[in-house]
Amino acid sequence: MVPPVAGPPTADADCARLQAALPTRLDPDLTRRPTTPSSPRTAAWGGQPVVLRCGTPRPEDLRPTSNLAEVNGVSWFQQIGGQAVTWTAVDRTGYVDLTVPTSYADQSGFLIDVGAAVARALPRLPVDTSRP
Repeated sequence: MVPPVAGPPTADADCARLQAALPTRLDPDLTRRPTTPSSPRTAAWGGQPVVLRCGTPRPEDLRPTSNLAEVNGVSWFQQIGGQAVTWTAVDRTGYVDLTVPTSYADQSGFLIDVGAAVARALPRLPVDTSRP
């Protein structure tokens, strides 16, 4: 189950453009699969899924001193959890989360593949590091 994002309706057009640009495969082994419930704001790949959520809120921990990973022209903010790492694209018209289970040791390929789609679909904006 991948719950859809309850974000602003203004993100719908951005998320629809991103959906159309997303790859059908991540890495050589992960095939895109349907999400339940179906939503233009979510996507998933693989059995232990890599999950994308579009139109998410700004990460609360994002600060001017935060380290960002720049991959294919997209700035990603990393949040490490117990079972997964969430990467948030923070320089686009809408925030996009890519949550990767920690069982996948190399996550750079996912950022490359998804980042290319994000860069094509969503206009770039300056990173907002002000506190919410």
